Amino acid sequence: MPCVGVSHFLHLKVSPVDPRDMVCANPLENCARYASSDGGAHWIKSNSNLHLSWIPEDIMYNDRCKQVAWSPARAGTLWGVGPGDVITESVDGGKLFAWANNGNNGLMTGGLFNFNVQNPDLLYIGSQDYNGSLTQNGGKSWEFINLSKDNTHSSRPGGDDGDPWGWVYGAYAASPNILFGGNRAYTETQYDLWITFDGGKTTQRRAENLHGAQVSYGAPNDPNILFCWDRRSSDRGQTWEKMSGCDGVFTASPVGDKALYGRDGRSIVRSADNGLTWIILTTLPVAIRDLAYDQLHDRVYAATEDNDLFECDGPNYAPVSIHDRLPKDQHGDGQMTSTVATDPGNPNVVYAGANGTGLFIERDNAVERSVNGGFTWEKLTCNPSFGPITGGQMASAIRVHPITHELYVGTDCYGVWKIAPPKTTARGVHL
Repeated sequence: MPCVGVSHFLHLKVSPVDPRDMVCANPLENCARYASSDGGAHWIKSNSNLHLSWIPEDIMYNDRCKQVAWSPARAGTLWGVGPGDVITESVDGGKLFAWANNGNNGLMTGGLFNFNVQNPDLLYIGSQDYNGSLTQNGGKSWEFINLSKDNTHSSRPGGDDGDPWGWVYGAYAASPNILFGGNRAYTETQYDLWITFDGGKTTQRRAENLHGAQVSYGAPNDPNILFCWDRRSSDRGQTWEKMSGCDGVFTASPVGDKALYGRDGRSIVRSADNGLTWIILTTLPVAIRDLAYDQLHDRVYAATEDNDLFECDGPNYAPVSIHDRLPKDQHGDGQMTSTVATDPGNPNVVYAGANGTGLFIERDNAVERSVNGGFTWEKLTCNPSFGPITGGQMASAIRVHPITHELYVGTDCYGVWKIAPPKTTARGVHL
C-alpha cells in the first residue's frame, strides 16, 4: 500500500516508545520534515514555532532538519536540528517543532564588535550567515538587521548573491539607523563596506575591497567619525577613505584625550587626533587580532593571530607574552587566545577568549578572567564556583559594557552570551 502525503524519504526515524510514530525528511523540499502516527501509512508536513528566536524563519534553511532523535522514554517526544542552526523539540510526534535551544541562537559572530561609544546600550553584532542583530536597550531585546539585503547587483563575476543569508563582519551601530560593516556576497571572497541609513530598510555599498582587522568603531570625541576595517569616515558614513598607518581600530582610552588604539598589521598604533594620523607604539611577532587598553597602567593587551596574548606597558610598550599565565583546559591544553577586553571602569578586570582549531569540543577555559591586571587568571566557563556556566565556547569576540560591567561573548556558532562582572552573581545568561 503506498504512503499518503509525502513523496520521498530521507533519514527515516522511528520512535522506540511507539513504532507507529515516525519522522522523515523530504529531499525534494529541502529536507522538510514529515510525521506519521500510523506506521507510515499517512504523513503530514511538520509545522514550526520559532517565535523565541529573532532570526526570521524564512532565512533558516531546512537542510539540517533530517537530523532528529526520539526520546527513549517519552512517547511523542523528539528533538531535531533546525530549521537553521538551533535545536527544536516536538511533543506531539513531530507535528509541531518548537524552538528549544535554551537561549542559544546558534549565531556565529562575524569578526569583532563594539558598543556604541556614545551610547553603550546600542550594539550591533554582525554574523556569518544571519547578517546580525541590533539591540537598543543593552541586550534586553534584539532585532534582525539584513545589511546585505541589497547586495544582489555586483558587477563582478559571481557577485549576484540571491541568497537570503548574509555575511557581516565587524559590525557597528553609529545610531539606531546608521549601521555598517564588512559584507560579501555568498559566492565572493571580497568584503565591501555596506551601510544602512534607515535602520535596515535599504542598504548601500560605500567602499569596496576592505582589508585589515575585521572590526569597526566610532570616535568617542566626535560622533561623525567612524571606522570600518581599514577605512575612516568623517561625515557619519557618507564617504570613506583608506587610512594610512592603521588597518583597524579596536578601542579607545575611556579617560583623558580618549586616544584611539588600533593595529597596522603587526604593529600597535595610537591616534590622538581621531584617526587622522597614527604613531607606532610597538611591533609584535605576528599580526594582531584584537586589542584592549588599561588606562591605569598605560598598558595595551594584544591577542595575536597565532593565539598568543601579549602585555605591552608604556612608555616603551615592549611586548611580553603572558600566555603561560592563563590556565590550561581540562585536557591540559593552553588557552588559544583570540580576543581580549578590559573593563573600562576597572581595567584591572581583564578577559581573554579562546577560539581556534580543535575548540569545537567543550573546553573549560574558553573564557578566562583576571581581577588583578592580568597577573593571575581564573576560568569562567564550566567553573562550578560560578554555577552551570557553559556559554562562551569558541569565544571569538568579547567586550565589556562600560556601565553594567557585564561581559558580552560572541562565539563561532555557539551564540552570543553575557557573563556578570566579578563580585556579583556570576552566572552566564544567553542573549
